[in-house]
Amino acid sequence: MNSRTPSTRDSLPALSIALGLAVGVFILDAMTPLGMAPQMLYAVVLLVSVWTYNRRIVKLLAWLCTALTAAGLIFASGTQYETAIFNRVVSLSLIWLTAVLALLYMRSEERLRQVNLNLEQLVSERTAALIQAVEQRERLGRDLHDDILQLLYAAGLNLKAAVPPVTRCPPDVAGQIRHTMGELELAMQRLREYIAGPRIPAGGEPPVGVALANLVQNMAVSDRPRFNLNLQPGLSAVSLPRAQTEHVMHIVREALSNCARHSRATQGLVTVQRDNGVLQIEINDDGIGFDPDDARRDGHGLANMSARVEEMGGILSIASSPGQGTRIMVRVPCAEEVRP
Repeated sequence: MNSRTPSTRDSLPALSIALGLAVGVFILDAMTPLGMAPQMLYAVVLLVSVWTYNRRIVKLLAWLCTALTAAGLIFASGTQYETAIFNRVVSLSLIWLTAVLALLYMRSEERLRQVNLNLEQLVSERTAALIQAVEQRERLGRDLHDDILQLLYAAGLNLKAAVPPVTRCPPDVAGQIRHTMGELELAMQRLREYIAGPRIPAGGEPPVGVALANLVQNMAVSDRPRFNLNLQPGLSAVSLPRAQTEHVMHIVREALSNCARHSRATQGLVTVQRDNGVLQIEINDDGIGFDPDDARRDGHGLANMSARVEEMGGILSIASSPGQGTRIMVRVPCAEEVRP
């Protein structure tokens, strides 16, 4: 359907044909005996008037056909007036019924045309917004590469140059250095992946149990609380889709990082289970606890965790209060693929 609004010029061909048909039907009516009903052909005039795309013209043609139907009674020959009057009453009913249907059709077409225009405008706006978003992402990628990534790289070099050889460091300091360097390298890797954009890994994602075990192990540094992992048997063979794996890893990493920085805990436990297609991750620590409402107002960590869980269609619950430790429960659908 053409979304362009019809103009007066578009109405002229159909109007000319309709007027010509009206004149032809009137001449035929005047030359036909009263007992016949050629005036019913005026309904064809109104059908043609639909292509004028003008409801006012349809109404005017309906009144014109009404007048011509009445005038035909005067000019027609014959004496069958009762039959002639009956035929013309039926013809007038047919004329106005056709006119009403034509007007309803034109109104529906106008509404459809308006809907089409709105859809075209919406598509145009969304396309412009998408182009703008892509340009902003490309700009952000350049800034991240030229600024943040270079700062991290420089920080790593400065850290390597500033500390003595690891073999001469106490074991605790050496572990802290290795962990910090690993975190810097991971941050740079994540930035490079973001700048490069989404990609499909050739080998797929590691099983969720293996990924969480590696994460918990990497968090094991001397001056941080020690976390243990309680993994349900069989989860080491469960692999989630890439996006879901990334969400789960970000959520657990945020929880462990918050614990290490704020909780003053000595130990914690990460429990991972799967039951009836639901992956359940529980993180507990024996720290000083916190007020979840205050934390949501003061930072983005919990808000980001909630957003990730909601995007996966899951549920996030946090139980904590000052002096009572913290318990974080994540329940998300698990459309796993079991690997041999």
